[in-house]
Amino acid sequence: MRYPHRTKRVYLNIATVALAALLAGLTFPAYPEWPALLLYYLLFTLLITAIAYLLRTRLFPIRVVKAENAPRETKTSTPWMSFILLFCAVLALLAVPLLLASVLPPQSWFIFIIGLVSGLSISDMLVYFAGGEKAR
Repeated sequence: MRYPHRTKRVYLNIATVALAALLAGLTFPAYPEWPALLLYYLLFTLLITAIAYLLRTRLFPIRVVKAENAPRETKTSTPWMSFILLFCAVLALLAVPLLLASVLPPQSWFIFIIGLVSGLSISDMLVYFAGGEKAR
């Protein structure tokens, strides 16, 4: 599998993971339960990394095959159902955090955000290093 992005993106991912880990390392000791917060951060990052890596290794070959087999002149018509589903997904992504903000503590939100950023960046780096082929 060939890595579909430029090598500069891998360097950006490395910097993102380093800065997110530094931010977590500087923020967590301010709380008395910081060992548990660090453990939750590492577990959430590992979970996101595994899910994103599996999705990327499954979807990158499918995207390449579809791009090679696609006819050059095609009409693109998007049905209204796609717009409605997209609207509902965006509405849910905006509404769920607002509803959960009253239930979850701020430390969990910090872990979710930093863990998501770290996990996606690490999975992208794993795809690059596991690919074996040079990027564009």
